[in-house]
Amino acid sequence: MEAKHIQLVAAGPDEKVWIAEITDEDETFKLKRDFLPEQESGIWDIYPGWYQIQGLVPGLEPFQKEYVKVEHGEMTRFLNFRWMLQELPKIKAYEPQRLERVKHQLHLELDEIKAAVPFEPVAEEIERQKEDLDFLENSSQAIAGLGMLRQRKASMIKQYTEYFQDWEEQW
Repeated sequence: MEAKHIQLVAAGPDEKVWIAEITDEDETFKLKRDFLPEQESGIWDIYPGWYQIQGLVPGLEPFQKEYVKVEHGEMTRFLNFRWMLQELPKIKAYEPQRLERVKHQLHLELDEIKAAVPFEPVAEEIERQKEDLDFLENSSQAIAGLGMLRQRKASMIKQYTEYFQDWEEQW
């Protein structure tokens, strides 16, 4: 379950940059997209699966809301919408692996918080949060949680550190 990193920049001044994983069928748009959080600014991790990408990788033809498939570490580009619709049964069948992968990513993020704030109450809270991940019903929920955790991780570390430093000083 090794990630491939992809770095994207905007193709123009008004262009957006994003990667969405195709995770299911959508009543309105036919393909359900879950927008992936950046690993760090302008860098995404992608795994085996089906994606839609918007942005520019220097040296390559721009991705213009382009459908791609990643398999065995290789990306197949220029897939059309009709082909993606035919892949829906495979996309749906891949849901258990996708959910486990995102849970693993969440575990890694939580472990970073635990390592950054080495206080027993924090470790216990992080372990409880890891256990709560078993209640996630689908990868869409997990991806949303991953995005929120990545946004809040720095502030969580700061809050935990400040609280427990004050707590330690009072004892």
